[in-house]
Amino acid sequence: MKELEHAQQVLSRHGDDLLAVPGVEGVWVGLDREGGVCIRVGTSRPPDRIRPPLPDELEGVPVVVEYVGPIRAEKGPG
Repeated sequence: MKELEHAQQVLSRHGDDLLAVPGVEGVWVGLDREGGVCIRVGTSRPPDRIRPPLPDELEGVPVVVEYVGPIRAEKGPG
């Protein structure tokens, strides 16, 4: 639980900076492939095309970058 709380605090401090990077669509606390707590970053283009490059970790919390494609809001019913 301490890892999760720490990751949430780190994201609250760095989330706006990550979202300001062109091509970053979203940031959230999640799990890595091994089940460890990490900060996940969704991008609209492949991670190797994001400039400036995203960090591998922030304050000891791993950063996992994932190409999710562009995120667009859809018009709801009514």
